[in-house]
Amino acid sequence: MSRHQTTLSGFPARTVTEEGLRLNVAFTSEHGTVEALRYAAAMAGGLGARLQVIVAQVVPYGRDLEDPDVNPEFTVQRALDAARAAGVEADVNVVLCRDRAEGLHHGLGSDGLVMFGGRQHWWPDAERRLARQLSERGHKVLFVEGGESK
Repeated sequence: MSRHQTTLSGFPARTVTEEGLRLNVAFTSEHGTVEALRYAAAMAGGLGARLQVIVAQVVPYGRDLEDPDVNPEFTVQRALDAARAAGVEADVNVVLCRDRAEGLHHGLGSDGLVMFGGRQHWWPDAERRLARQLSERGHKVLFVEGGESK
């Protein structure tokens, strides 16, 4: 099983202290994450839900899991930049892991709905595979493009 670590940082991220419904957005590309966050924000308002960006940061096997090759604070800032671009407030959860699907699975916990954003009318094979792996682990996956679900 992969080990993971959570990082929460800076505006517009909030410290996770309250329980409740979360709408999870998987960080893929900056553009895709912005689109998914906009869609999630529209859903969150009526549900009283919080938004969370989950970033599965893969650490290569040659490195210690606690010593990633990219500083997690840099990763947090990329996710926060996407939230700012979307004009939303969101928690950021960076999961250090060896496998992206396993990292997202751990980051989702019992909140099994995760949204992926993208552009045009295609989805890269890697994202389709990742969505299938999460679905096989019992999570619900929603693809979002330009504010509309796919």
